[in-house]
Amino acid sequence: DNNGSLSVALFRQLIPPKVATEFLKQVRVLEKNYDWLYTTNPDSVDGLPSFHVNLVSHGKPAFPSTETTEGPTTFQKGLQNLLGIVQPYIYKELLPEVQNFLNNSTNNIRISDIFFRRYGQDIGGGVTRNGISAHYDVFSRVTAVIALDDVAADGRNGLYTTQVDETGATSNHAALRRFFPLRSGDAVLHTWDVLHGVDVEPGLDRTSLIIWFTEENGSKEDESKKKKNDIESVAPWLLSHHPDLDCRRSNDVAQFVLASAMYSLDDETEDESKDRLYLNSAAKGNLFALTRMGSLIEEDTLDFKLKNEALDILEKLRSFSSLPEPIKRFANDSGKKTAVMAMRFWFEASVRGNALAQRSLADEILFQASQLEYDEDSYLLAAIFFALAGQQGDEEASESLKRLLDADLSIAGGFPTVIVD
Repeated sequence: DNNGSLSVALFRQLIPPKVATEFLKQVRVLEKNYDWLYTTNPDSVDGLPSFHVNLVSHGKPAFPSTETTEGPTTFQKGLQNLLGIVQPYIYKELLPEVQNFLNNSTNNIRISDIFFRRYGQDIGGGVTRNGISAHYDVFSRVTAVIALDDVAADGRNGLYTTQVDETGATSNHAALRRFFPLRSGDAVLHTWDVLHGVDVEPGLDRTSLIIWFTEENGSKEDESKKKKNDIESVAPWLLSHHPDLDCRRSNDVAQFVLASAMYSLDDETEDESKDRLYLNSAAKGNLFALTRMGSLIEEDTLDFKLKNEALDILEKLRSFSSLPEPIKRFANDSGKKTAVMAMRFWFEASVRGNALAQRSLADEILFQASQLEYDEDSYLLAAIFFALAGQQGDEEASESLKRLLDADLSIAGGFPTVIVD
């Protein structure tokens, strides 16, 4: 099924190793000559510098090799050469494989973006980036990741996906990562609904080539699609999951990804449909949607109707009486109702293994506890969730835990040593 089932395929030496080595060699020359080579624009996944270079964007080469009066600069020529090295393998070999991968007979799959990306030490301005957290692709129907070195050959670094349990529920907990052992020239294809990320051990450098494939709509459009041209231009393969349409086939992942795509449009018009998608996804236990709902509640962006629906969903997920005591005590203050709702969503995502939710919950618990009479249980609960996030590699959470343990807690006699590993 090519309409939403999780799909992954591995291709050994899609690009000959000698070709991949030559590509990487020329990348290193560019890195040496241009210390500003990689873009530091924030990545849409985590907001950190993305450190990538586009060779093709929105279907067009970044620097077309057309005749100009001045001619291409040395930098532009370098990128043109890089595209020329891999272009035959991507357009003549990989593109047909993607068509077959999707069982696509309409030939409406197109190459949208081609870019290479660097992970490791001292990438630009002394900055280090060792990975990118688990996520779904919003702008790509299918993504290809091609290794340009052997850093991931042992199956302990590089691209990973997360194990899905028998019920289909997903989690981005670090313990569930499954790495792809890839040598130079090997490629992995995956659909938009495969949860994936990158992690590289400190001290290692990894460079990979990424290709995004999109799907163009045919000439026939029904009325419902015409009303959603913006979404159609971003991710037409998600249109069938829009709340204005028949959503009986929608799943929590599709709803979450579509909501993220709608937010990416930066549409300032009031439209509750994207928030409703997040809420519907959260109701099905999607830990990313649960985390996002916590943030939306905290930001107080939901209307009264959606807030009431959100409260009903929280009760269905877990009754108020079964919440940790500190969270229940916060609810006794009428001025903290919004904060308690946010904490409840983060708590649901936390117990499902989301490190960001664990850190957000711990931060909010500390903030609320600081406004009340000292409550050792609240600080202990915050420490526990900071520790859980820290175990997954969340450095901010680890630093917060250290500050909490180092703080002057003489009033409470210090933390019980049981919480220190």
